[in-house]
Amino acid sequence: GQICGGLLTGSKGTLTSPGFPHFFRAGLRCTWVVRAQPHNHVYLRIHEVQLQGSIANCRRAELSIYDGYSPPKQPQHKLKSFCGDLHYYRNHGDTVLLSQRNRLLVTF
Repeated sequence: GQICGGLLTGSKGTLTSPGFPHFFRAGLRCTWVVRAQPHNHVYLRIHEVQLQGSIANCRRAELSIYDGYSPPKQPQHKLKSFCGDLHYYRNHGDTVLLSQRNRLLVTF
């Protein structure tokens, strides 16, 4: 499948799938590392999610956020997963995350 992602540093930024706001292509795999300055934290707010499937069925597409980042196949602390559409996540607390350290890993 197609690969996307990258490294995001600085005080703020935006992550989107290729071609946003249009639908993504099947087989798309994205990995972003979001890194703040040392001794700071990353605040992530989800503005829009439209994935195939539903909140009860993440097999088709899932947006996952991990605290920190590790080499492939190493255990990571998953903070949150999103499936389906953003309307499933009604509370403000459902769509915001704060890292424990200065980095997050976002996969799609």
